[in-house]
Amino acid sequence: MKFWILAFAIVVVSCGGKNKVPSGILQRDSMEVVLKDLMMVDEFVTSYVSKDTTKNQKAERLRRYEQVFALHKTSREQFKKSLEFYKQKPRLMKDVFDSLSTKPVIIPDTVKPKEPSATIKK
Repeated sequence: MKFWILAFAIVVVSCGGKNKVPSGILQRDSMEVVLKDLMMVDEFVTSYVSKDTTKNQKAERLRRYEQVFALHKTSREQFKKSLEFYKQKPRLMKDVFDSLSTKPVIIPDTVKPKEPSATIKK
């Protein structure tokens, strides 16, 4: 009987750390927020910056990525390291991306189109 209890305890302890995120890696909730913001940057650059021929899309995208990293108090290197960690844990990566698809995107009022302030009558 003691053998089975010991075997069960070993299995529980060895499996328990599979989804644990080590230090130096963005925690799941932080990774979700950073990824969401990076996706929003991509959408913005694709939808708006691409129409402005005076701007370099790649440079604009990279500049805005750096703003996202600064906003979330992380770095490009930490994000890349975290992304590699999550790639090695497909279940965790799936959970992160699944959560992105279920959370609504809230667009600040400063980005939403405004109603015309005056109407033109004919």
